[in-house]
Amino acid sequence: MPFPLSSLPIDCRYRLRDLATPGEAYDLQIAAPHFHGINPIQKIKYVPLIVRVFINDDTQFCAEPSRLVNLDSNELYSVYANLHIQNLTTSHSAQLILDRFIINPGDLHFENSVVTLKFLQHLAARRNLDTTFLTFEKCKLHTDFTLEVICTMFQKLIILELCNSNPLSQYWINTLIAMNYGNMFRLTINDASIDVLNVDKNQLIKFVKAQRNGFKLSISLKESSDDLEVNEMLETLFSYRFWQLTDYDHHDGGVVIRWRLLDEWHERYYSLS
Repeated sequence: MPFPLSSLPIDCRYRLRDLATPGEAYDLQIAAPHFHGINPIQKIKYVPLIVRVFINDDTQFCAEPSRLVNLDSNELYSVYANLHIQNLTTSHSAQLILDRFIINPGDLHFENSVVTLKFLQHLAARRNLDTTFLTFEKCKLHTDFTLEVICTMFQKLIILELCNSNPLSQYWINTLIAMNYGNMFRLTINDASIDVLNVDKNQLIKFVKAQRNGFKLSISLKESSDDLEVNEMLETLFSYRFWQLTDYDHHDGGVVIRWRLLDEWHERYYSLS
C-alpha cells in the first residue's frame, strides 16, 4: 500500500534522505522533485568505460574500475556503455546494483552467475534497457528464463550469446520470427543440445533472411553429441537453399555448426544461397 510522503514530519523526511541509498534517493527525487525535506539533490557520475560488478571471495559486493567507482561514497553512477555482472546467485538481489547504479548499457554481460526471471525483471522494471549486445557466459539460466522472456525484455538486440540451450524450446526459430527479431548481427548458442538443430528448414531460412548483411549463426553442440546423428541432422537441415563452404573466414556471416568428437572439434560452414 503506498505511503503518502506528505504525512511525514520534516525531521523524518531528513532521516529518510539520510538512510536512502544513492539509487533510492534518486528515485525519490524523480518521483517528487519539489518535495521539501529529501535534499540534497542526488548527483550522478557518468562512467564511460566497462564497469564490472561482482561478488568477491569474501561475499562482498564490489565494482571496478575502482579508480572511477567507489561504493563507499554517496555517488550514484550511470553506466551506459558496458556492464559486466559476475558471481551473483539467487541470494543476491538486483537491488545491489540499482542502489548504486543507473543502468542502460549498450552491452550487458553475465558471467558465472545464476540468472533468474525475477532478477532480470527487477533490473528492467526500474530502468529502460536499450541493450543491443547481451551475453551469458558460464551461467546457470533458470527454467523460467526463456527465449520469449529475452525477446520481450530486450527488443533491440543485434548480438545475443547464450552459454547453453536451456532457454530454447523446440520452436526457438518460430519464437524469434514471431517476436519480429530481425536486423541481428550475431546469434551464438554454446553447449547446445542436438535438439537445437531439430527446426523447420523453411523457418530457419526465413529467420536468416530477416537479419542484416553479414549475420552469423554459430552453434556449438555439447561434447556428448553423436557424430552420426549430427551429420544426419545437418544433411536434413541444410540440403536446401544452403551452400556448404569448404573455405570460411570467421569474420564472415553464415551458419557455423561445431561439435566435438573424441578430442577433435569438427566444424561445418553454410551460406544461404
